[in-house]
Amino acid sequence: LDQAIKQSGLSVWGTPEVEVLEVGNGNPFRFRVAVELQPEVTLGDYKSIAVPQEEVSVTEEEVEQQLKFLQETQAELVSVENLPLKEGLFAVLDVNGQVQGEEDETVSWNNVGLKVGSETFLPGLDAKILGMIPGEERQVELQVPENYPDKKVAGKRLLLNVKVKDIKQKRIPPLDDELARSVGNYNNVAELREDVQKQILAHKNREAQENHKKKVMDELLSRCQVEVPQGMVAHRRDSILSKLLRRLEEKHIPLEVYLRVTGYTVEQLKQEATAEAERQVKVDAVLRAIAQQENVEVSDQELQEFIELTAGSLKEKDAARFRELFRDQSSREELREDLKVSKVVQYLVDLAAKNAAN
Repeated sequence: LDQAIKQSGLSVWGTPEVEVLEVGNGNPFRFRVAVELQPEVTLGDYKSIAVPQEEVSVTEEEVEQQLKFLQETQAELVSVENLPLKEGLFAVLDVNGQVQGEEDETVSWNNVGLKVGSETFLPGLDAKILGMIPGEERQVELQVPENYPDKKVAGKRLLLNVKVKDIKQKRIPPLDDELARSVGNYNNVAELREDVQKQILAHKNREAQENHKKKVMDELLSRCQVEVPQGMVAHRRDSILSKLLRRLEEKHIPLEVYLRVTGYTVEQLKQEATAEAERQVKVDAVLRAIAQQENVEVSDQELQEFIELTAGSLKEKDAARFRELFRDQSSREELREDLKVSKVVQYLVDLAAKNAAN
């Protein structure tokens, strides 16, 4: 099959579909193969694209904001005495009681930790425990909303006994040399401040480069015509959705929670993934067409250098597995094509910035 594809001169994408026509009983093996072709591309004037690069800088306010965040990460919760509960303090509670109208239906939560005012536990409870002190008990009534996650009490009226076991206050450390040494290999707060500024600048530069690249690719697509095979789009869409589901699974976020927080429906999620898949397929097809037109090549040495550089950034076992992936010629050729595309992207990005500067 590989030989037949090469002889045909066709640019094939994806996995061929094979239909067996005849086999066995002394007859020759005959089969029919359907392949999907790479998108047909009509290139426009990509050499005149002009997109200016964004210049980035870091303000003192941004540095201070990041330093405050670092202080917050090092904050401690310390118990306080003779300080009644108010918004912003943290409480440790024992809560137990009865679901009104249900015989022998009791509820109980022990050692519940919450920030007063955040409404992270039972809605309405925070307001009813204001002013309480450690050791105090109070009886409260609550009407739980219908959409409360715990179906046992959702929409029910509760009669609860609340006991405050502890009250804690966040203690934020001062921005000094001791804090600098605790968050990294810094001798003093001046070194910390300088490094924070460098990190913010590096992050902004990466974002600016990605935004610049996207603008160049958008302009490129507007100048080229691409016939997109729907099978290719569907395959890329499924890949995008699979990656999203894996990321959610790694973070232990159920899909229904993600949909509720983002406001998406499953259908909207599919539509957005399809649009992104079509864009990715078009960009990839155009870049490969430019690579062919510009005779872009990746030498064996460049290929091996990339493999070694990538493997060197991995752990020993992962590095060995990565090298093993590219032992066979087929995988190496696929990687070579991807590296050609990367070369074309860099060429277009540099050219667009140069054109904009002239």
